[in-house]
Amino acid sequence: MNPDTSATDGEGRDRAGSRFPDRPIWPPWPKRLAFLALGLAAAAMRALTAPRRSFGTNRNRIGTLVLEPFGMGDALLLQPLVRALLASGKKVAFAGNPAWAPLFPAAEGFVFVPAKPAWARPDPAGKYRHPLHDLLKAARKLRPFAKGADCIEPRGDPRAILALYLAGARTVRSLPRYWSATDCRLPPFAARFVPLDRRATRREVSRAFAPPGAPYGRPDVSHLLGDAPRPDPKTVGLIPLTPWEGKRWPPEHWSALVEGLRARGFSPALLCGPGEADAARTAIGGTDVPVREAASVADWPRLLAACGAVASVNTGPMHIADAMGVPLVAIDGASRLPLWAPEGPRSVVLQHQDRVPEAPFHPTASNGPIVQRAVMALVTPDEVLAVSFLRASGAASPLAEPNGIG
Repeated sequence: MNPDTSATDGEGRDRAGSRFPDRPIWPPWPKRLAFLALGLAAAAMRALTAPRRSFGTNRNRIGTLVLEPFGMGDALLLQPLVRALLASGKKVAFAGNPAWAPLFPAAEGFVFVPAKPAWARPDPAGKYRHPLHDLLKAARKLRPFAKGADCIEPRGDPRAILALYLAGARTVRSLPRYWSATDCRLPPFAARFVPLDRRATRREVSRAFAPPGAPYGRPDVSHLLGDAPRPDPKTVGLIPLTPWEGKRWPPEHWSALVEGLRARGFSPALLCGPGEADAARTAIGGTDVPVREAASVADWPRLLAACGAVASVNTGPMHIADAMGVPLVAIDGASRLPLWAPEGPRSVVLQHQDRVPEAPFHPTASNGPIVQRAVMALVTPDEVLAVSFLRASGAASPLAEPNGIG
């Protein structure tokens, strides 16, 4: 595999996504049956509550509410949709993890609603302990903003759809499948479905929810940069952590990459979130690398702006680096691609899903280590080092050469 072939010829990096295997992702049968039951419940709830929902209004005068309670990257990639909705004259609420609120700049007519329901937490034991109680609790929290509003649930998640109906949403638009994680299909009447393009990135999939003709760009974090430092061409940021172990690169690969970067005159820097320094060091095999820790999501753009390039697993800060145009090597293989692939002109995706018939994978608490070795380990440190902007420190400005999906 040649990671530096053109964006239309590079394996795994085709702009149209044709190089990524288009394979379905199926969870175990108990989860499939649970999904079906929740989908049927959503369809029934839509029918039973239709008269009451048709005439409701919310005290915040929200016209459209977008519900995305999961990861940092999920929220960031919906930022263009929020801008498009605001440009059409709507008052918009975004309900998501309160930690991601800084990703959305203040704007007239925009409200960020803190929402972190149990089902969106990474803890596999706690997220399903009290499902009915958690569903009703989420609905109560959303009601002041969702009642009488046109709501968007951009994942195809029947739990979120149910919560929105219980909250009094006038309409709910969603995807026909739980596309962010599996190929499970929702019953036809569960929501108003928008077209699903299987070969699109996450940002592009969400464009189907935007008003026709509204401007639709890419995520922008310039409001968080302030007096950010200029990039140091010799500094290569390393981002090894992500919640699911199956998306992590083996520690010995990170150690070899650090050694290779230093041999070429680069200065690797380990980037991580608050309180993650020890976990990040362990993730790269204990190699002695200076740590730069972000105090919050608002700190990530400043950390990334100081880097001449970044090597990362598929995780939220990776999408921030992509949005900023920082030269980026994304190491992947377990995710659904190109859905979760970076799409900027200076981003390169390295993956070998074509060599593993089971890929991509449905993430579970038990299969992380297996996936890490089966797929992620296939991407070698030499492949990362072969990317043009990592070949030699100071040989060329890392910001001068576009690469990747774009």
